[in-house]
Amino acid sequence: MKIGERILLTIFTLIVIVAAIFAILLPLNVFSIDTIQSAVYEYVNNPIYGLVPLVIVVMGFAVMFIGIKKKRVRLGIIHTNELGNLVISPKTFESAGYCAIKDIKGIKDVTIEIEFDENGVEYHVDALVINDVNIPELTKEVQNAIKNHVETSIGIPVKSVNLHVKDMVAPQTSITHLR
Repeated sequence: MKIGERILLTIFTLIVIVAAIFAILLPLNVFSIDTIQSAVYEYVNNPIYGLVPLVIVVMGFAVMFIGIKKKRVRLGIIHTNELGNLVISPKTFESAGYCAIKDIKGIKDVTIEIEFDENGVEYHVDALVINDVNIPELTKEVQNAIKNHVETSIGIPVKSVNLHVKDMVAPQTSITHLR
């Protein structure tokens, strides 16, 4: 529940509690008849007080609809078999991509984004490469590693693996994940 919804719910609940306490105390003659009559007369003769019930009604409807949750759409690829469905999230595909290339020499500072549809998944890999690496060979190695790992471990076809070499850098450390 969002903070605004909580505040609205708290205010509405306090209004209902005060009204309930007033309704409990009224038949017990805690308030004098003169006090009640003057309050009613003041309320009836001042049109600005008409806004109070309007605000309470609006708050009531708002509180009523706070509890209605929209159905969450599960993003991912749905794999169906005879026993039911398996929803594989985009995060799973990203993690599989990172896992597939973690031991490849010559690549570092990688970000992976994916796109998917019913035909499979497409990888977009942004990376820095070490300056003494053959980029076409590295590209084939990255593409084959991701394709083989994802299709073997997840069972969804990989449509393409696109490698974007952002820059060449001096060799220092192994691959790091930038998410």
